Amino acid sequence: MEIYRGKPYGINIGTVLMENDFGDPNKYKDEVQKIVMGVHTAGTLALGLIPVAGPIIAAIAGPALGSLMPSIGGAISDLFDWGDDRIGSATVTISAKQMVLLAARTNNTTFSGIGFKVETPLISGDGASYKAYFGFVPA
Repeated sequence: MEIYRGKPYGINIGTVLMENDFGDPNKYKDEVQKIVMGVHTAGTLALGLIPVAGPIIAAIAGPALGSLMPSIGGAISDLFDWGDDRIGSATVTISAKQMVLLAARTNNTTFSGIGFKVETPLISGDGASYKAYFGFVPA
């Protein structure tokens, strides 16, 4: 799966591993996000009612906070654990220079038939351990 195509400005790749047994981790996520967005909309309207500075604050804070609302809704859904469990996460940071070198000058490393140029640290949880592997190719 391609996760980025563009100029090599550097990248942080956040990886989250989830167990997938029988539950649907997104069962209530949409409903929670709708509620969070509704509260955000009401809050933005309320800010607009503050005399003099309210409309300015609402115009600036509304869109800025609005971009965070889906993440907050997802976090609330995760908090109640309505789906499968999170095993763990890792972030891999690749500089712009590393992106160029990995794509143009570095051969793939192979592990159990998987070709890659960057791997996450070991992510462990629920009695298992995993890694995610990423490749880089010139655009």
